[in-house]
Amino acid sequence: MHVIVKNRYTQEIIHFFLENCRTESLRRSSIYAADFLYGKDQGFFIELRERISNYLDRNVDRISIEIASETGKPFKYIREEILQTIREIKSIRIPEDLHEFVKPGVSALNYNCNDPVLSLFVPLFATILQGSPVLVFANPYNFVSAHIIISMLSEIGLPEGVVNVIPFKPNFNYAYLYGENFSYFQDTYDGLGINRIIQSERHKPATVLWGDIDPDSAVSEFTKRLVRMPFSNEQLLVVDRRMFEYVLNRLKEELSRIVVGDPADGATDLGPVTKDEDLMEALSIVGKYRVERLLAMFRGVEGNLMKPAIILTDDVVKDPFVHAPLVYLVNSASVEDAVNLINEVEADRCALFSDDSKLLKMLYGRTACKEISFNSYMYKDYLFKPFLVKRKILM
Repeated sequence: MHVIVKNRYTQEIIHFFLENCRTESLRRSSIYAADFLYGKDQGFFIELRERISNYLDRNVDRISIEIASETGKPFKYIREEILQTIREIKSIRIPEDLHEFVKPGVSALNYNCNDPVLSLFVPLFATILQGSPVLVFANPYNFVSAHIIISMLSEIGLPEGVVNVIPFKPNFNYAYLYGENFSYFQDTYDGLGINRIIQSERHKPATVLWGDIDPDSAVSEFTKRLVRMPFSNEQLLVVDRRMFEYVLNRLKEELSRIVVGDPADGATDLGPVTKDEDLMEALSIVGKYRVERLLAMFRGVEGNLMKPAIILTDDVVKDPFVHAPLVYLVNSASVEDAVNLINEVEADRCALFSDDSKLLKMLYGRTACKEISFNSYMYKDYLFKPFLVKRKILM
């Protein structure tokens, strides 16, 4: 079975973006948009927030189907995400005096495929609230989300130029509100005056299971995250050696129950691998570990429907990045080894399942993780706050 994942509009969308991303046009429209946004009062943005929320609510099923058909993320998870997006947009505080929040210039926004709606609409509204036109980089795995933004603009009463979409991917890996990597944009779009970079598509998550915990619950949470966040770089699971065999067996049981299929089907937990090159690379990785006798589980592939694979390793994962369900399971002998591994793979977020709060402090103090959750996951994959805090711990 080969599930068609390319949205029927994709080629039209790419053509549209290419025809409408000329630098001079962007410059003119961005200047006009900045003038339009400047001086707007609290009432304008309250009404705008309501219009965006209503648009998403009216079109929730249509948007879910269109994004599922291109990204492979199951319809049911996208629908949940849209409803969460509406809640988050409505929760953004709109101050009475907006002048202190105005940031002149153009903002660059790069959304991701784990949260194709949440990671685009929430920071988009918060950025517009700051009086800033937005340059959206259309994600190569998900053009349709950017196209939905364009379709929405006229309906909610925003003029051209407030949001501009271009079909290129920024050359950076981490999320900044006021970023340091400006040269790429300034060289490419000379004179636009981009003053901030919001959002990143690529993350490196890690999960640590340690000490006297309920491994069944932890493995269940890990599996939920795998199917809801299928576009993570690596699904890295570091396990205390004392419970490793039990966790491995439980993980096999959980992954074997995952329904892989058409993302439009309500019963599907995990959709297809959306790009042929990712599928071929993933199968090559699986083959390599099978030869090395480190492949703990792989139930095969049917067309572009790939069932999750469990790979055993005690070293740094050096395989190329692919959008595919590969789980790397690490048997760790000590806390020191676990912390060192997280640093070596440069994980930027970590979920710790443990009864040991000292380990939480160690992860915070000795790793560069921007987000650390304790005995839970955060089911969204973007590091955005309208006024960004540097690091956070989720209890």
